[in-house]
Amino acid sequence: MQNLNANPNTGSKPVKFFKNKDAAYEAAIRNKITLPSKTSSIITLRYLQDVFLGTEYSLLNKDTKVVNCATPPKKEILIQFVKEELAKKGEKRTFSVDKSHTPDVIYLVTLLGSLNPKHKIFAKDYVPAA
Repeated sequence: MQNLNANPNTGSKPVKFFKNKDAAYEAAIRNKITLPSKTSSIITLRYLQDVFLGTEYSLLNKDTKVVNCATPPKKEILIQFVKEELAKKGEKRTFSVDKSHTPDVIYLVTLLGSLNPKHKIFAKDYVPAA
């Protein structure tokens, strides 16, 4: 197993976690954690470790709500909406995304719907800006 450092913000000591990203992803799924697609660029060993440590925001399957969105906005806009909803809720865990490490659109819509099922993108008349 790899010896990985925990999130530096927590001050915790290095911990032994998973052999690789695949093992960590499968463990998260077995533990009923809702995750982006395995092929999403955000799915790294570091990200998965932080989910298990509780420093990275994630949902349990029981807290996940599926809300229909016929035409979601661009990924960058969805990320901003999710960050705004997390801030409104006073969430302390991080939602670490950058240009090279992003979740897939389906996960972002699911996450947003779980945080705020009445968000404007779920309205019948919602059409994203061009």
